[in-house]
Amino acid sequence: MSDESNRDRSPNCPKTSLEDSIKLAKQLYDKIGKSKIKREVAAGALGYSGLTGASLTTLGALNQYGLLEQER
Repeated sequence: MSDESNRDRSPNCPKTSLEDSIKLAKQLYDKIGKSKIKREVAAGALGYSGLTGASLTTLGALNQYGLLEQER
């Protein structure tokens, strides 16, 4: 990546677009519903083999857009 392309996106910006994140949230809802689940289960429902960098990035994007609720 060049220096120019690194400046296009803030490091805190979600990796996926809002449109793609909504599709992923719908996919997760269709498989799981509104139940409380662990991150490992959510990653599996989205097609990931476990908690990897890619799955955590995707779940993080869903969190940033407010499409997932975390238990406090």
